[in-house]
Amino acid sequence: SRHADHHYNGSKKYQLLKSIESSPQMPTGYPGMMLIALLQPLWFFIMNKKLKKLNNED
Repeated sequence: SRHADHHYNGSKKYQLLKSIESSPQMPTGYPGMMLIALLQPLWFFIMNKKLKKLNNED
């Protein structure tokens, strides 16, 4: 997403921000993340899988 580039280059205009493919991505949009967060076992099931994958890429 462009969000990581925004933090790396805070003064860069939105149109010039680049997507960084290697940056972590949420499994769904904000509304989906809020619903998943209401069900803690589901949250940890999904997020622990993503964390393991992210840690194995290093």
